[in-house]
Amino acid sequence: MLMLKDVRKNVYLFIWILIAFLASVYVTGEELSWGQHIFEWNTPEYWQGINDQYETNLHNTSSWLDQKPRLVLEIGVLVGGLIIPALRYFNYTLPARFKIIYPTNHVVITSLIVLGITIMDKIDDALNNVVIMERASEVEELYLFYFVLIYLVCLRQKIKTGA
Repeated sequence: MLMLKDVRKNVYLFIWILIAFLASVYVTGEELSWGQHIFEWNTPEYWQGINDQYETNLHNTSSWLDQKPRLVLEIGVLVGGLIIPALRYFNYTLPARFKIIYPTNHVVITSLIVLGITIMDKIDDALNNVVIMERASEVEELYLFYFVLIYLVCLRQKIKTGA
């Protein structure tokens, strides 16, 4: 998308897509432990002391590299996938200058799934880990990333059709 003429003409859209691209590269790299899971290398000893899961990634070293970015994404899914579509449904006028980056309604179901998993996980915590869903955070992560994929595919389509 960064190479599309309409994107290159709009500096704010270009920056938005660049941020999405860089975030996607970071998430992909982190999930693959920057190649460790593909090439099966051992975690260096000095890194094992820093990384609590003995992987060569950053998100297991600090909440600032894991939980804070995840919270930003969760808020984005809530706002972009539920609140903005609800505002459109009730004919609330959203600022027109951001129209191109507003998510389409294609992301609503995925956002509801994320919200449902989050609620189930909170209930599970409140009930002292009865285990409503095993590894709920991993399932939630899948749907968070799926939201981003759907959003970016729909954004590309909107840009190409001029919608």
